[in-house]
Amino acid sequence: NVLDGLENTKVGGWYEGAPAVIVDVQRQPGANVIETVQRVLGELPKLQRAMPAGAKLTVVSDRTNTIRASVRDVQFTLILAVAL
Repeated sequence: NVLDGLENTKVGGWYEGAPAVIVDVQRQPGANVIETVQRVLGELPKLQRAMPAGAKLTVVSDRTNTIRASVRDVQFTLILAVAL
């Protein structure tokens, strides 16, 4: 018997005040987090097309922005160290 709803209505996903399905994607130990996120983001258009009309797919958090900034800082520091 399948019911449309939560077994426990006090536990659920909410986004901007509306019920939501939350999917948390995590990399495996040793995996390249930036590459993993790029691959996931590349799949999102296909997932959106497969969703029912009116359903919206939203990336709520992407921690790779700070990781990418840190990598750029290290690259700049290395280039500066070599130049000096």
